[in-house]
Amino acid sequence: MSWKKNIFFIFLTLSILFFSCKKKNDQLYSFYRVYFPSSYLTLNGAVLKTQALPDKLYYEDTAAAITPFSAKIQGEFKAVYDTIIQYGHVWSMTDPIPVINPHDTSNYSRLGAWPMDSAGIFVTDINNLYPNTPFYVRSYIVTIHGDTGYNPVIFSDTTLRAVDTWFAAPQLPGSIRTGAVAATYSDPEKGYDIGILAGGNNANEVLNDMWFYDPRTRTWTEQASIPYRATQAVGFVLTYTNLDGKELTRFYYGTGETSPYESGQTDAWYVYDFGDNSWSQTISQTSYPVKISRAVGFAIKNYGYVAFGKTESGNTTTTIYRFDPREADRGNGSPWDLMPVLDAQYARMDAVVFVIDSAAYIGLGQKNTSQYFSDLWSFVPNTTTGGYWSRKASFPGQARTQAVAFAIDYYGFVGLGCSATAGFKDFYRYDALSNSWTPITDYMIGPDYNGGKQATRDGVAMRLGELGFVGTGYKYYDSIAPYAKDFWYYQAW
Repeated sequence: MSWKKNIFFIFLTLSILFFSCKKKNDQLYSFYRVYFPSSYLTLNGAVLKTQALPDKLYYEDTAAAITPFSAKIQGEFKAVYDTIIQYGHVWSMTDPIPVINPHDTSNYSRLGAWPMDSAGIFVTDINNLYPNTPFYVRSYIVTIHGDTGYNPVIFSDTTLRAVDTWFAAPQLPGSIRTGAVAATYSDPEKGYDIGILAGGNNANEVLNDMWFYDPRTRTWTEQASIPYRATQAVGFVLTYTNLDGKELTRFYYGTGETSPYESGQTDAWYVYDFGDNSWSQTISQTSYPVKISRAVGFAIKNYGYVAFGKTESGNTTTTIYRFDPREADRGNGSPWDLMPVLDAQYARMDAVVFVIDSAAYIGLGQKNTSQYFSDLWSFVPNTTTGGYWSRKASFPGQARTQAVAFAIDYYGFVGLGCSATAGFKDFYRYDALSNSWTPITDYMIGPDYNGGKQATRDGVAMRLGELGFVGTGYKYYDSIAPYAKDFWYYQAW
């Protein structure tokens, strides 16, 4: 066949498809057979199509049927000109043009053959949505010929917010673990926060993998492995202007234990480059000043801080060092400076930390094996003395160690952990403006042996936009599968 004939048949095919897909009026739309446009025509020249109205949110007693986790969508057929063997809705939270995915039956409904004598209205319950999240829906049919057609008009809406609620997030694809590091990276290309999870240990080995979590696509992606294996390490993300005047953002990770049995303290210190997905050691000094584990790490403005922890000798400490990334870039610089410390009576390991504005709030944890804390302190850096400490309202729950914490706006959220005799699932919100605590909904992982929510220790927490993100850890009352890789969102308001 010549190229001229090829062009003619292509033009004829497109013409038939274009004219057959025109709307009959402003409200009525048609599903058309998808394949082989010439087979739209019957022997008498009729076009095989099924006409439908655009989909819409279903209303019950004048109230829209939508929640933080679900929605009811109404579809309506006005005329059926082909034999339908299946119909329903297909939806997605990430794809603005959703299509049926036979490998994921949670993203579409299958309502069966259409009853020709009914009113033509059908409703689909969508129950696997996330709070405060856009979603996209369109109705579809499957004909007796095996063709699938979609409503050309795509319905979109946003689920309601979930106030003081935990809801499930995708599990970590990697190993179950405890003692990992979590951090938040504000990705300039994506324009939103990405979660970082690094290291930790399972029952048998110390880990060196690192994962990024994208909250928009709800996917985990494994990144370059950490150059050494550690659990109970620290990490933080810093943005600073380097010696060449270029603004850089890096993830710093170090210290920890190289054994899963609470031993093997290390002074290792590495930097991760988001641009080329690679790890390296800083130029001027390749280690933390002391071998330590179970410290807390945080960033304020252009500096990182590492505080408290368990030393190589097994003692707890109040030491706090400030890390200057600019000095780390110098060939002869010294990036670590000792900051003012609390009295030795407040030495601890496995504390929590959250940052609000220019203050770090540090508390809880344990001193050696004999004393558990419920106190809270703020550390505010300054250029004159290095920083100062002030006592804040104590945590209202039972004294504990290995809890988790994150901050949103002027609030800190603290919960989970354990004492010598119990594990905890409770959570509390700290108001930095009023210096007061309020209980919030318990953590949701479970069930425990009574069928309730599960107490968890030694997990991780971070902020992702306006949501808290909590996961992994050791389920205190689960003797069969205690190590977790579950993650949960928390929406405060």
